[in-house]
Amino acid sequence: MVPLRAWQFIALTFVLSLAGWPFAASADAPASLPTIAERSNYQETATYEQVVDHLRQLAQRHPDVIRLGDYGRSFQGRPLPHLILAQPPIDTPEAVANSGKLVVLATGAIHAGEVCGKEALPALVRDLAETHSPLLNDLVFIVAPILNPDGNDAFGPIEQNRPGQHGPARVGTRENAQRLDLNRDWMKLETPELRGLVDLMNRCQPHVVIETHTTNGSAIRHTMTYDGSKHPAASPALRDYLRNDLLPGAGADLERATGFTSTFYGYFDRAGERWLSYPGHARYGTNYQGLRGCVSVLTEAYSHAPYKDRVIATREYVRAILERVARDRDQVHALCQQARRESQGQVGDPIAIRERIKPVSQPLVVQGYERHSDQNAPKDYTVSWMNDIVADETVPRPFAYLLPPEASQAVATLERHGLTVQTLSEPIELELEVDRIDALEHSERTFQNHRLLTVGTTRRTLSRVVPAGWRVVPATQPLGTLAVLLLEPRSDDGLTAWNAFDDLLEVGGDHPVARLATAPTRPLPITPIAVTPPAELASPRSGPNVSTLQEQDPPKAVRREPDPGPWLDADHWLTPDRRNKVHARTGEITPLDGPLPELPVANRLRGELGGVAVPGYVSPDGQWRVQVSNLNLTITHTTTKETRQLTHDGGGPIRNGDASYVYWEEVFDRDSKAFWWSPDSRHLAFIRFDETPVPPLPVLDAISFTPSPRPAYPRVGEPNPPVKLGIVAIDQEDGQQASPVFFDPPDNPDGSHLIVRAYWRPDGQEVYAYVLDRNQTWLDVYAINLKGEARKLFRETTGAWVETWEAPIHLKDGSFLFLSERDGYRHLYRYSRDGALLGQVTRGDWAIHRLLRVDEENDRILFTSRKDEPVGMALYSTRMDGSNLKRLTPGPGVHLVSLAPEGPLFLDRVSTHTTPTTITLRSVEDGLAIRTINTDTSTSSDSANPGGSKVELVAIPTADGDTIYAEIITPADLDESMVYPVYLSVYGGPRFPAVSDSWKGGRVRDQALNAQGYIVFRVDPRSASDISAKSAWLAYKRLGVTELHDLETALEWLKNERPYCDTSRVGIVGASYGGFMAAFALTHSDKFAAGVADAAVTDWRDYDTIYTERYMLTPKENPKGYQETSVVEAATKLKGKLLIVHGGRDFNVPVQNAFKLAHALQRANLEFEFMIYPTAGHGGFGAHAVKLSRDFLKRALGDPRPRADAEDQADR
Repeated sequence: MVPLRAWQFIALTFVLSLAGWPFAASADAPASLPTIAERSNYQETATYEQVVDHLRQLAQRHPDVIRLGDYGRSFQGRPLPHLILAQPPIDTPEAVANSGKLVVLATGAIHAGEVCGKEALPALVRDLAETHSPLLNDLVFIVAPILNPDGNDAFGPIEQNRPGQHGPARVGTRENAQRLDLNRDWMKLETPELRGLVDLMNRCQPHVVIETHTTNGSAIRHTMTYDGSKHPAASPALRDYLRNDLLPGAGADLERATGFTSTFYGYFDRAGERWLSYPGHARYGTNYQGLRGCVSVLTEAYSHAPYKDRVIATREYVRAILERVARDRDQVHALCQQARRESQGQVGDPIAIRERIKPVSQPLVVQGYERHSDQNAPKDYTVSWMNDIVADETVPRPFAYLLPPEASQAVATLERHGLTVQTLSEPIELELEVDRIDALEHSERTFQNHRLLTVGTTRRTLSRVVPAGWRVVPATQPLGTLAVLLLEPRSDDGLTAWNAFDDLLEVGGDHPVARLATAPTRPLPITPIAVTPPAELASPRSGPNVSTLQEQDPPKAVRREPDPGPWLDADHWLTPDRRNKVHARTGEITPLDGPLPELPVANRLRGELGGVAVPGYVSPDGQWRVQVSNLNLTITHTTTKETRQLTHDGGGPIRNGDASYVYWEEVFDRDSKAFWWSPDSRHLAFIRFDETPVPPLPVLDAISFTPSPRPAYPRVGEPNPPVKLGIVAIDQEDGQQASPVFFDPPDNPDGSHLIVRAYWRPDGQEVYAYVLDRNQTWLDVYAINLKGEARKLFRETTGAWVETWEAPIHLKDGSFLFLSERDGYRHLYRYSRDGALLGQVTRGDWAIHRLLRVDEENDRILFTSRKDEPVGMALYSTRMDGSNLKRLTPGPGVHLVSLAPEGPLFLDRVSTHTTPTTITLRSVEDGLAIRTINTDTSTSSDSANPGGSKVELVAIPTADGDTIYAEIITPADLDESMVYPVYLSVYGGPRFPAVSDSWKGGRVRDQALNAQGYIVFRVDPRSASDISAKSAWLAYKRLGVTELHDLETALEWLKNERPYCDTSRVGIVGASYGGFMAAFALTHSDKFAAGVADAAVTDWRDYDTIYTERYMLTPKENPKGYQETSVVEAATKLKGKLLIVHGGRDFNVPVQNAFKLAHALQRANLEFEFMIYPTAGHGGFGAHAVKLSRDFLKRALGDPRPRADAEDQADR
């Protein structure tokens, strides 16, 4: 059993209660779903909750075309909803981006008092869905109708909030709850609402963006006004298409459909001679979206027109836009591709960073009224149209910008825009353009809580050594033009103007942002950190943007750890792009000459292939490549392409060299490869599987009615596939291919023995086969010669099961080292070639975690171990006889070690629960640091821990003198006068720890849970800790029992030691084995208020043989153990609220586990909640699988509450 990733099981958004599944609306439901405006005859506008309820009803009524989701939280914590309309339906923004269709995003209520779009867009969605509009075959329509829900619900009289607007009587405010105008925030991104929307745009990649407003300003007879992107740095072709075609064309369509006239947005000057408009600043959404390469449309319904007319005009104008872009979709695709290429641009391209307005060459006719007339007599005005925005100041596009680590907040803003930000891993001398500050002038008045800054600068070229840790922003990346506008010191809407660098600026000093004007002469030493949008601080109360962090699959906000790339040889590693090599000791980067060389075996085994052949498939001499064709082994010569078939009986139930499912899952770590080349490339060893006696797994395809694959799936007690080890010669004799010889494990009449590994001796004359009995209580090591003749070397046993299958390490004298857990700890033992035990090499109450190298020449064995830190990891060395044990990696934390393929060098990647990853080059001689490769300054900044959560590692004593390890994650604003519900995260399977002294990407998921009001408690039952085999053996023959006892012990400790944790409100959440633990806890304990059991085994008799029988034996041998660990048999004892989640096509944990538990609970007449994903496998259910777990736990556990109230309730 392999655990699900954390992001695969924080689940769900739609509950199917077993009491009755509401698949469709009732038959007497109305044919239409009117909006609040329609229901009130255009006297009222919707509250936030009414909007959300209407969207929810639309999604439930039209599941064939509509999906409902949200993209963030408002400042006051309200989810920001969106609908996705498509035919066929599309579930997620990421899937939208990958659909190949034209993507249109429409937004409403960015200014909440301007209610036209908020009412019009849902009505348009309803019309498109009810009529099955063919538009949805040509495009995807995403609607976010209420961008400013906090402002929306700040209702007040229209005379106060929207003076001059013709209805409705009460509306919300222009600003959000921060008192900020969202439509001036597009560059600085200080509001959670726009941060969420920009993240949505990064995820769905729209081609067209429509922003709906209501005008202020002059009296005119037009019901609708419109405009598009104006920034002079945006694509001219996009601007021309908007101004000359799309916008006026849609206006003509509107007039034909409704009689409403329209024109370009604007207002008269005092003399009535000029038609003025908004400037080209990127802070305005329409201009910003154009800079992203979108066809950007602004609609502004005339505020003095009747409310009903405004809503209808907005709806029909947006409909006209949709119809036109659908018709022009090829042209729109091409225009957007061109615009995005231009935004990426070339070094040296002139980019406008300041602009000015001049009149358009042709005047504009505006339908207005006679000025200063009491009769409001109509009058048409021919006016100078002030709408040509041109560059007033330009700069050449540089190769890149460089920022110091102190500019972390600016970096966070760049990341939110979706820009790639890299990190220098080495100091480097560069020719830079640096701006000296000659003048600093702040605006006199405050605007959006800022006094905008204008700087005077003198640019000069300097040679500087730029330290490691500086951030690099390429200017020729996608959105490169946006990077220029954000980072140029004199940009009128850049981060400098918005005070992002004020603390770093002084007259006479240098601006912190430097320009790398051209590509450097040698590659930049870049740390390959995938910088992703940081967690958002939605408000001091609501913390990180929970939706953004939790509802992505996988969550985008989790940062990958830095990685210098794979080792190339003893002195170099490769850069991540595999184009350059880095000298380990000096950091010098040089291009690779010629094709990429084949990587050393130590690295290729880690999958770091870079385009070379997969290891093991190509023979060691590079001459032959193995394929499995129709379940037979064939080889093809890599040069001549000659093909030889090595086996001939494959097909049907016989599989040669291709693992049967249960071996794929439980033996070969989800790898189907079951063959091994001899060192001399002359023979191939392989396992032959016979699935004849193995029952197939019944799998239902509940969607397409097509036949489903039926993998051979042996449940506990059923036959395993009988196996043999084959050896076949590659060479032919007289043109004939030799037949394989086979080793069949002896004393195996029922074919139940397992062959789990095969290792060649260095001379290629023998294969060592590891044979296990069915219950894996012993392992026999056989040496098999090329004729198939076998000799048994020895039998390995332990106090429970045998799980050490690592390769023997052959020594020069013919002896070999073997890893064993016979004394409860994984240690090395030395055997003669004949299998006689020569002695134990390492010893002690600690275990080798991973053996990395045996170096006879230098009398050194290298391995990792938890010897000194049960929740850490370090590198150790010892002599060949086990003496002189010493630790080579200093300091606490998890040290992930990468050895050079030969020589003394290794990379030490270390992090702790409080510090991000640092990479240091060290020597195995003494562990001393040679140089620091990377300090991940990006994640050590405040942006890496935006919620400020505190992580605490704790050691919990047990009654028998042992220790349980756990971690507690609490919010930065923890109030100990309150009590918080507890989110208990667990996996719990044998030897699979979840608690570690490591950075874990900043633990963004945990911070999001803190923001929802939970204390996160992560516990490793002792059998899961992987400290030793002895600790794992606590679970032997009774999976779940001792683990649950450990969880209860941990909760009792939490109750006594952390009184702010409300242990009467504990929700346990897990997937796979963790799902079993959640269901087991709720049926075998009264300590849990709720649980989410995702992809759970509910009775071990319904899981596979190799995994289960290793720990439980068979039901015949251990009937009591199977009975006491069954969730199904204990269903009548359910306590607390249970949510069961499963994939309908789960080949790992069959969905019958979920159905059996559901059936048992139904028979017991007990309430629970249930979700099946018909086409899903073992987890990975996506955004739909996230929201309900959150909602379910919130319903079950509630919010933090005053401690006094909790104590009163407990007393009662």
